[in-house]
Amino acid sequence: MRHEIPGSAAWSVPVRAGRAITLTALEDGANATVLIIGADRLDRLNIPDTLKSQMSARIHAGLVLMSDRGLALATVLASSLDWHDCLTGHLPDQLLRLELIKHGFGPADLHGCINFFSKVAIKDDARASLTFVPNHAHTGDSVTLRAEQDLLVFISTAPHPLSTADPAASPTQLEAQGNASRLEAPAIAAQVTAPAIAVQLEAADPADPTDPGGLANLGGLANLGGLANLGGLADPGGPADRGRPADLELRAEAIRALELTRELIA
Repeated sequence: MRHEIPGSAAWSVPVRAGRAITLTALEDGANATVLIIGADRLDRLNIPDTLKSQMSARIHAGLVLMSDRGLALATVLASSLDWHDCLTGHLPDQLLRLELIKHGFGPADLHGCINFFSKVAIKDDARASLTFVPNHAHTGDSVTLRAEQDLLVFISTAPHPLSTADPAASPTQLEAQGNASRLEAPAIAAQVTAPAIAVQLEAADPADPTDPGGLANLGGLANLGGLANLGGLADPGGPADRGRPADLELRAEAIRALELTRELIA
């Protein structure tokens, strides 16, 4: 399925475990503010834990997005950009709040978010201020996430909170394949004068030989206490070693991040 989110709009979609969701910038300067909540409504994206457990100050390919309970929500499989902002929050408008209301959430559920396609750098001044980098993303830039458990994903295409762009500026597109509920939900949009974002959802292949047990089963990826159940992922001689090198390296990095997080919360 492919869905296009116009500028200054909000949209939400349930994503089943194992599915990949790809955001694509349709114009230069796009921004996609993303909130992630577990479908069980217990796990919420925790930006501080995500960053400190993997020693990063930005979102990039290979990073595991962690919940406030130390569980893996999603993995960043690929990104054409090496920097996505997650330090400066969202624009204080009603777009995300209205989208959350559709699912029975309220203002208290507006937790820390990721601003995909945006970059905030350290300014060369006495205060080391954070400064917005304009037009960090260009048309065609994309980022792909894989859900490690059933999720609710909320997306707003409002401009970055530090941007001076027109508030009706950044459209986004979403594509999805497979059976997902509520995909027909309309976006809440203002007038559109700038870049959109496309979103694509792809179902996992249960016969993938690099995924013993199937991603829908998740094993230890969604359960820090279940790393031993990862089969070939935790066993150098297991079936995972016969998979693609890039996939194996990414999964190994995810396991290391989960183990480090478990040590931090122990």
